[in-house]
Amino acid sequence: MTRSHVDFVTRLKDDALYGVVEQRTVPEGTDILRDEVILLVSQQEIGPEAQLRRIEVWVEEKQGTLVFVTNNLRLAARTIARIYKERWQILGSGVKSAVSGLNSFNLLALASIVSARLSIIGEGRSLRACAKTTAH
Repeated sequence: MTRSHVDFVTRLKDDALYGVVEQRTVPEGTDILRDEVILLVSQQEIGPEAQLRRIEVWVEEKQGTLVFVTNNLRLAARTIARIYKERWQILGSGVKSAVSGLNSFNLLALASIVSARLSIIGEGRSLRACAKTTAH
């Protein structure tokens, strides 16, 4: 998806093997515990183009952490965490029903929608404004 200029945010498997390329500064007083640029062991031959961000977040409601991975190196870590948390609102209710029957074509279409939403958010619009736009 990175080569297609499509941004994604997903959970990172607990058993994923990776190396840390860079430790990013984490703002104090936030729920962000770690913000790292990583390279998955399985992708290391590709080089810098395969770099991802690993963001570890404390989730108060769960009394535990969640770890996200994204190919978006530009947005703030808190924004990435909110994107994952609000993913259904970002995508819109019509996408929810289509997710269960995804094939590779539908996945690419869904990725394009997510990329468009991330672009909007990256331009300074709030997640709530994006969700309201999607609902119309």
